[in-house]
Amino acid sequence: MYFFFFSLSFCTFTAPKIATSPRTQTNSTGGRVVLHCEVVSFPDPEISWMKEGVVDLGLPGDSMRFTIHTRGGPDEFEHTSFLQIIDLKEEDEGLYKCMATNKFGDDSAGARVIVRSRN
Repeated sequence: MYFFFFSLSFCTFTAPKIATSPRTQTNSTGGRVVLHCEVVSFPDPEISWMKEGVVDLGLPGDSMRFTIHTRGGPDEFEHTSFLQIIDLKEEDEGLYKCMATNKFGDDSAGARVIVRSRN
């Protein structure tokens, strides 16, 4: 006689929800900042970063100073995205938004980058 054990897990489809919003970062020109946000969603969301007030600027764009990294976790259905800006310039100051979207909806959250002149 054979016994088979198995479990079924059911997933609920959800629109993305920002679980951890990015926080305001301050540094001097020439320095760096890192913004991050955590998103909970199933199915996986598309996560992107934009600078408010700049038309058609999808980050990282053509600049080697901007880096975006997105990974799964740390929890199930959670996704973490990082935006790093190096060699800060005064024009980098502004509001940056983390935007998450899937076929069930979208969510976004933003934080300021404040750049001080190095004396």
